[in-house]
Amino acid sequence: MTCQNCNIRPATLHYTKVINEKKAEVHLCEQCAEQSGYTSFFQSSQSNFSFHDVFAGLLHRGITMFGERKNRVFK
Repeated sequence: MTCQNCNIRPATLHYTKVINEKKAEVHLCEQCAEQSGYTSFFQSSQSNFSFHDVFAGLLHRGITMFGERKNRVFK
């Protein structure tokens, strides 16, 4: 599938947008996607994304969700 914008390069970004209950599929190449403001969240040099931080945050949330962690014995 080719890019809907330039009609030259292969589309690598595919998404569906729904506006007023009307569905439209969009297919863009990497260059046109970047020009349109769509950058890869995982590859952006400005992104501070870290899987470690995500998992650490989930674990921390599990501990603090109901207050401080209490020592519990399960039988």
